[in-house]
Amino acid sequence: MFDRTLVPLSDKPGHHGKAYFDRKSNYSLNVQLINLPNLRIVDYVIGPVGSMHNASAFAESRVSQNRAELLAPGEWIWADSAYMLVPWCITPYKKPATLEPENRRFNYYVSAVLRICSEHAVSFLKCRFQLLRGLCQQIKNRRDHLWAVKWIHTCIIIHTLVQDIKQEDTGSGSMR
Repeated sequence: MFDRTLVPLSDKPGHHGKAYFDRKSNYSLNVQLINLPNLRIVDYVIGPVGSMHNASAFAESRVSQNRAELLAPGEWIWADSAYMLVPWCITPYKKPATLEPENRRFNYYVSAVLRICSEHAVSFLKCRFQLLRGLCQQIKNRRDHLWAVKWIHTCIIIHTLVQDIKQEDTGSGSMR
């Protein structure tokens, strides 16, 4: 599953501030996540500014750049309609194809799966780390921007470690 989220900033950045202004009228950082149905995050892009289009930010992901190495033949990811439909990235149909009943049905089920799994992953991450609901980081220069990215990166790493530990604890029981 592929989804994006915006991490709001508490203040307008002094370093290229207008670029951080997103479609929700906040200053933010764009975070792109690829997760499994069990909420485990397997790839991410952190650092694009809030105004960057999701498809452009996704182009910076490892999966997008190295898909032949990371995805086996026949493997693919799901994404919402903001992304390009290619054989390895399945998205809902766009107009006029949505007028076909089969395509409309496909969109309904894909959107339901995407909404449930990807939004749960994002919500779970943001509930675990409240700073992702509003990062109180002044961004006055590139170094500050990179520091904000490190905060988000750290949250994703800890989230992934906790998910792995929980999976081991609920797994075969041999790790106890």
